Amino acid sequence: MGRALKTIALILFVGFNLAQAQNWDIPEDEKSKTSAFLFSDENRKTGEDLYGRNCKSCHGDPTKANYSKLNPIPKDFGSKEFQANSDGEIHYKISEGKGLMPSFKTILGNDEIWTIVAYARSFNAEYVQPPLQIVGKTAAFSKNVFVNLEYDEKINKIRISLIDKDSTGVEKLLGNVQVELYAKRTFGKLQIGKKGTTNQKGIVEIDFPKTLPQNTEGKVEFVVQLTDGASGAQINKATSLSIGAKNPHVNLLEERAMWNVSAMAPIWLLLAFLGVTLSVWGGIFYILKKLNEMRKSKSKAE
Repeated sequence: MGRALKTIALILFVGFNLAQAQNWDIPEDEKSKTSAFLFSDENRKTGEDLYGRNCKSCHGDPTKANYSKLNPIPKDFGSKEFQANSDGEIHYKISEGKGLMPSFKTILGNDEIWTIVAYARSFNAEYVQPPLQIVGKTAAFSKNVFVNLEYDEKINKIRISLIDKDSTGVEKLLGNVQVELYAKRTFGKLQIGKKGTTNQKGIVEIDFPKTLPQNTEGKVEFVVQLTDGASGAQINKATSLSIGAKNPHVNLLEERAMWNVSAMAPIWLLLAFLGVTLSVWGGIFYILKKLNEMRKSKSKAE
Protein backbone atom coordinates (compact mmCIF):
# COMPACT_ATOMS: atom_id res chain seq x y z
CA MET A 1 0.00 0.00 0.00
CA GLY A 2 2.84 2.37 0.96
CA ARG A 3 4.64 1.68 -2.32
CA ALA A 4 1.47 2.41 -4.30
CA LEU A 5 1.01 5.74 -2.53
CA LYS A 6 4.62 6.67 -3.28
CA THR A 7 4.12 5.78 -6.95
CA ILE A 8 0.98 7.90 -7.15
CA ALA A 9 2.74 10.79 -5.43
CA LEU A 10 5.64 10.52 -7.88
CA ILE A 11 3.29 10.53 -10.88
CA LEU A 12 1.47 13.59 -9.53
CA PHE A 13 4.77 15.35 -8.82
CA VAL A 14 6.13 14.69 -12.32
CA GLY A 15 2.84 15.69 -13.89
CA PHE A 16 2.76 18.93 -11.91
CA ASN A 17 6.31 19.82 -12.93
CA LEU A 18 5.61 19.07 -16.59
CA ALA A 19 2.54 21.28 -16.43
CA GLN A 20 4.58 24.03 -14.81
CA ALA A 21 7.23 23.71 -17.53
CA GLN A 22 4.57 24.62 -20.12
CA ASN A 23 3.34 27.71 -18.23
CA TRP A 24 5.35 30.90 -18.62
CA ASP A 25 5.22 33.68 -16.06
CA ILE A 26 6.21 36.60 -18.28
CA PRO A 27 6.39 40.15 -16.85
CA GLU A 28 4.00 42.61 -18.48
CA ASP A 29 6.81 44.93 -19.58
CA GLU A 30 8.47 42.01 -21.39
CA LYS A 31 5.22 41.08 -23.18
CA SER A 32 4.89 44.59 -24.62
CA LYS A 33 8.48 44.82 -25.88
CA THR A 34 8.99 45.29 -29.60
CA SER A 35 12.02 45.17 -31.84
CA ALA A 36 14.32 48.15 -32.27
CA PHE A 37 14.67 47.45 -36.02
CA LEU A 38 12.50 46.43 -38.96
CA PHE A 39 12.08 42.75 -39.78
CA SER A 40 13.74 43.05 -43.18
CA ASP A 41 14.64 40.17 -45.49
CA GLU A 42 18.26 40.50 -44.38
CA ASN A 43 17.31 40.27 -40.70
CA ARG A 44 15.00 37.32 -41.36
CA LYS A 45 17.85 35.53 -43.19
CA THR A 46 20.14 36.11 -40.20
CA GLY A 47 17.39 34.78 -37.94
CA GLU A 48 16.97 31.71 -40.14
CA ASP A 49 20.69 30.90 -39.84
CA LEU A 50 20.62 31.36 -36.05
CA TYR A 51 17.44 29.27 -35.80
CA GLY A 52 19.10 26.46 -37.75
CA ARG A 53 22.11 26.40 -35.40
CA ASN A 54 20.30 26.86 -32.09
CA CYS A 55 16.61 25.95 -32.32
CA LYS A 56 15.95 23.53 -35.18
CA SER A 57 17.23 20.42 -33.38
CA CYS A 58 14.26 20.65 -30.97
CA HIS A 59 11.63 22.78 -32.73
CA GLY A 60 12.16 21.30 -36.20
CA ASP A 61 11.27 23.05 -39.45
CA PRO A 62 8.52 25.67 -38.99
CA THR A 63 5.09 24.45 -40.25
CA LYS A 64 6.45 20.90 -40.76
CA ALA A 65 5.59 19.57 -37.26
CA ASN A 66 8.84 17.58 -37.22
CA TYR A 67 9.83 18.77 -33.74
CA SER A 68 11.59 16.51 -31.24
CA LYS A 69 9.42 14.14 -29.22
CA LEU A 70 10.20 15.75 -25.87
CA ASN A 71 7.93 16.36 -22.90
CA PRO A 72 6.65 19.02 -23.05
CA ILE A 73 6.67 19.04 -26.86
CA PRO A 74 8.62 21.99 -28.34
CA LYS A 75 6.28 24.39 -30.13
CA ASP A 76 6.33 24.57 -33.92
CA PHE A 77 7.29 28.16 -34.79
CA GLY A 78 4.78 28.12 -37.63
CA SER A 79 1.82 26.93 -35.54
CA LYS A 80 -1.13 29.15 -34.60
CA GLU A 81 -0.43 28.50 -30.92
CA PHE A 82 3.12 29.82 -31.22
CA GLN A 83 2.15 32.77 -33.41
CA ALA A 84 -0.40 33.85 -30.78
CA ASN A 85 2.53 35.06 -28.66
CA SER A 86 3.48 38.71 -28.81
CA ASP A 87 6.92 39.65 -30.15
CA GLY A 88 8.01 40.40 -26.60
CA GLU A 89 6.82 37.02 -25.34
CA ILE A 90 8.76 35.16 -28.04
CA HIS A 91 11.87 37.23 -27.32
CA TYR A 92 11.54 36.59 -23.57
CA LYS A 93 11.11 32.83 -23.96
CA ILE A 94 14.15 32.52 -26.22
CA SER A 95 16.19 34.74 -23.88
CA GLU A 96 15.26 33.15 -20.56
CA GLY A 97 14.42 29.53 -21.40
CA LYS A 98 12.56 27.17 -19.08
CA GLY A 99 12.70 23.48 -18.22
CA LEU A 100 14.37 21.57 -21.06
CA MET A 101 14.70 24.75 -23.10
CA PRO A 102 18.01 26.50 -22.31
CA SER A 103 18.46 30.25 -21.88
CA PHE A 104 19.99 31.75 -25.03
CA LYS A 105 20.77 35.20 -23.64
CA THR A 106 24.20 33.91 -22.65
CA ILE A 107 24.84 32.65 -26.18
CA LEU A 108 23.08 35.14 -28.45
CA GLY A 109 22.96 38.92 -28.36
CA ASN A 110 19.74 40.85 -27.87
CA ASP A 111 19.55 41.85 -31.55
CA GLU A 112 20.31 38.27 -32.66
CA ILE A 113 17.32 37.01 -30.68
CA TRP A 114 15.15 39.64 -32.36
CA THR A 115 16.25 38.33 -35.78
CA ILE A 116 14.96 34.89 -34.76
CA VAL A 117 11.65 36.56 -33.89
CA ALA A 118 11.72 38.15 -37.35
CA TYR A 119 12.27 34.72 -38.94
CA ALA A 120 9.44 33.21 -36.89
CA ARG A 121 7.03 35.95 -38.03
CA SER A 122 7.77 35.12 -41.68
CA PHE A 123 5.48 32.09 -41.21
CA ASN A 124 2.51 34.27 -40.26
CA ALA A 125 0.86 35.85 -43.31
CA GLU A 126 -1.35 38.03 -41.09
CA TYR A 127 1.49 39.45 -39.00
CA VAL A 128 2.07 43.20 -39.03
CA GLN A 129 5.13 44.43 -37.17
CA PRO A 130 4.25 46.88 -34.37
CA PRO A 131 5.98 50.28 -34.10
CA LEU A 132 9.70 50.08 -33.41
CA GLN A 133 10.65 50.30 -29.77
CA ILE A 134 13.04 53.25 -29.94
CA VAL A 135 11.35 55.45 -32.55
CA GLY A 136 11.65 59.01 -31.29
CA LYS A 137 13.80 57.95 -28.32
CA THR A 138 17.51 58.05 -27.64
CA ALA A 139 19.57 55.81 -25.41
CA ALA A 140 20.54 57.05 -21.96
CA PHE A 141 24.16 56.21 -22.70
CA SER A 142 26.63 56.35 -25.57
CA LYS A 143 28.80 53.55 -26.90
CA ASN A 144 31.71 55.14 -25.05
CA VAL A 145 30.11 54.77 -21.62
CA PHE A 146 32.69 53.99 -18.93
CA VAL A 147 31.93 50.88 -16.86
CA ASN A 148 33.82 50.46 -13.59
CA LEU A 149 33.77 47.22 -11.56
CA GLU A 150 34.86 46.96 -7.92
CA TYR A 151 34.69 43.89 -5.70
CA ASP A 152 33.59 44.40 -2.08
CA GLU A 153 34.89 41.34 -0.27
CA LYS A 154 33.03 42.19 2.97
CA ILE A 155 29.58 41.84 1.40
CA ASN A 156 30.74 39.61 -1.49
CA LYS A 157 29.27 41.86 -4.16
CA ILE A 158 30.53 43.44 -7.35
CA ARG A 159 29.77 47.16 -7.47
CA ILE A 160 29.19 48.42 -11.00
CA SER A 161 29.19 52.14 -11.71
CA LEU A 162 28.37 53.79 -15.03
CA ILE A 163 29.71 57.16 -16.18
CA ASP A 164 29.01 58.76 -19.55
CA LYS A 165 29.56 62.12 -21.22
CA ASP A 166 26.83 64.25 -22.72
CA SER A 167 27.12 66.13 -26.02
CA THR A 168 29.05 68.94 -24.33
CA GLY A 169 31.61 66.58 -22.81
CA VAL A 170 30.27 66.86 -19.26
CA GLU A 171 30.33 63.60 -17.30
CA LYS A 172 26.99 62.29 -16.05
CA LEU A 173 25.92 59.41 -13.83
CA LEU A 174 23.62 56.88 -15.47
CA GLY A 175 20.57 55.89 -13.48
CA ASN A 176 17.72 53.58 -14.54
CA VAL A 177 19.99 51.38 -16.65
CA GLN A 178 19.40 47.63 -16.46
CA VAL A 179 22.65 45.78 -15.84
CA GLU A 180 23.37 42.10 -16.37
CA LEU A 181 26.76 40.66 -15.50
CA TYR A 182 28.27 37.63 -17.26
CA ALA A 183 31.55 35.77 -16.86
CA LYS A 184 33.24 34.50 -20.01
CA ARG A 185 33.44 30.73 -20.12
CA THR A 186 34.90 28.36 -22.69
CA PHE A 187 31.59 27.70 -24.45
CA GLY A 188 29.67 30.90 -23.80
CA LYS A 189 28.78 33.24 -20.95
CA LEU A 190 27.70 32.47 -17.39
CA GLN A 191 25.30 34.92 -15.78
CA ILE A 192 26.49 36.24 -12.42
CA GLY A 193 23.81 37.06 -9.86
CA LYS A 194 20.54 38.66 -10.94
CA LYS A 195 19.77 41.54 -13.25
CA GLY A 196 19.87 44.88 -11.47
CA THR A 197 19.10 48.54 -12.19
CA THR A 198 21.44 51.43 -11.45
CA ASN A 199 20.35 54.01 -8.89
CA GLN A 200 20.48 57.77 -9.41
CA LYS A 201 24.22 57.67 -8.72
CA GLY A 202 24.70 55.20 -11.58
CA ILE A 203 25.57 52.33 -9.25
CA VAL A 204 24.26 48.77 -8.91
CA GLU A 205 25.56 45.86 -6.82
CA ILE A 206 25.45 42.22 -7.93
CA ASP A 207 26.22 39.12 -5.86
CA PHE A 208 29.42 37.31 -6.79
CA PRO A 209 30.01 33.55 -6.24
CA LYS A 210 33.38 33.09 -4.52
CA THR A 211 33.76 29.64 -6.09
CA LEU A 212 33.90 31.02 -9.63
CA PRO A 213 37.35 29.99 -10.93
CA GLN A 214 39.91 32.41 -12.31
CA ASN A 215 41.49 32.07 -15.72
CA THR A 216 45.16 31.24 -16.27
CA GLU A 217 46.05 34.90 -15.67
CA GLY A 218 44.41 34.94 -12.24
CA LYS A 219 41.41 36.97 -13.39
CA VAL A 220 37.72 36.60 -14.18
CA GLU A 221 36.73 38.10 -17.54
CA PHE A 222 33.35 39.82 -17.45
CA VAL A 223 30.84 41.07 -19.98
CA VAL A 224 28.57 43.84 -18.66
CA GLN A 225 25.32 44.08 -20.62
CA LEU A 226 23.59 47.45 -20.38
CA THR A 227 19.97 48.01 -21.37
CA ASP A 228 18.40 51.48 -21.28
CA GLY A 229 15.16 51.35 -19.29
CA ALA A 230 13.49 53.93 -21.53
CA SER A 231 14.55 53.10 -25.08
CA GLY A 232 15.56 49.46 -24.77
CA ALA A 233 18.90 50.18 -26.47
CA GLN A 234 21.59 47.72 -25.48
CA ILE A 235 25.38 47.49 -25.52
CA ASN A 236 28.00 45.14 -24.04
CA LYS A 237 31.22 46.12 -22.30
CA ALA A 238 34.09 43.74 -21.53
CA THR A 239 36.36 44.06 -18.49
CA SER A 240 38.10 41.87 -15.91
CA LEU A 241 38.91 41.67 -12.19
CA SER A 242 41.57 39.77 -10.24
CA ILE A 243 39.05 37.87 -8.13
CA GLY A 244 37.58 34.38 -7.96
CA ALA A 245 38.80 31.00 -6.77
CA LYS A 246 42.36 30.08 -7.64
CA ASN A 247 42.37 27.56 -10.44
CA PRO A 248 45.95 26.41 -11.06
CA HIS A 249 46.41 25.72 -14.74
CA VAL A 250 47.40 22.17 -15.53
CA ASN A 251 48.96 21.66 -18.94
CA LEU A 252 47.71 18.22 -19.96
CA LEU A 253 50.54 17.97 -22.51
CA GLU A 254 53.07 18.02 -19.67
CA GLU A 255 51.72 14.79 -18.15
CA ARG A 256 52.09 11.26 -19.48
CA ALA A 257 48.68 10.23 -20.75
CA MET A 258 47.01 8.15 -23.46
CA TRP A 259 45.91 11.26 -25.38
CA ASN A 260 49.32 12.95 -25.30
CA VAL A 261 52.01 13.02 -28.00
CA SER A 262 54.12 9.87 -28.37
CA ALA A 263 57.06 11.29 -26.42
CA MET A 264 54.76 11.81 -23.39
CA ALA A 265 52.80 8.57 -23.66
CA PRO A 266 52.69 6.28 -20.57
CA ILE A 267 55.90 4.24 -20.06
CA TRP A 268 53.98 0.96 -20.08
CA LEU A 269 52.41 1.90 -23.41
CA LEU A 270 55.81 2.73 -24.92
CA LEU A 271 57.25 -0.58 -23.65
CA ALA A 272 54.24 -2.48 -24.96
CA PHE A 273 54.58 -0.81 -28.35
CA LEU A 274 58.30 -1.56 -28.41
CA GLY A 275 57.66 -5.20 -27.47
CA VAL A 276 55.01 -5.65 -30.16
CA THR A 277 57.26 -3.98 -32.75
CA LEU A 278 60.23 -6.18 -31.86
CA SER A 279 58.03 -9.28 -31.91
CA VAL A 280 56.70 -8.46 -35.37
CA TRP A 281 60.11 -7.73 -36.83
CA GLY A 282 61.54 -10.79 -35.06
CA GLY A 283 58.83 -12.91 -36.66
CA ILE A 284 59.60 -11.45 -40.07
CA PHE A 285 63.36 -12.14 -39.74
CA TYR A 286 62.60 -15.67 -38.49
CA ILE A 287 60.43 -16.38 -41.52
CA LEU A 288 63.04 -14.93 -43.88
CA LYS A 289 65.73 -17.06 -42.19
CA LYS A 290 63.68 -20.25 -42.61
CA LEU A 291 62.96 -19.42 -46.24
CA ASN A 292 66.67 -18.88 -46.84
CA GLU A 293 67.51 -22.24 -45.17
CA MET A 294 64.90 -23.98 -47.31
CA ARG A 295 66.37 -22.39 -50.44
CA LYS A 296 69.91 -23.57 -49.53
CA SER A 297 68.69 -27.11 -48.73
CA LYS A 298 66.94 -27.30 -52.09
CA SER A 299 70.10 -26.13 -53.90
CA LYS A 300 72.20 -28.83 -52.22
CA ALA A 301 69.67 -31.51 -53.03
CA GLU A 302 69.81 -30.59 -56.72
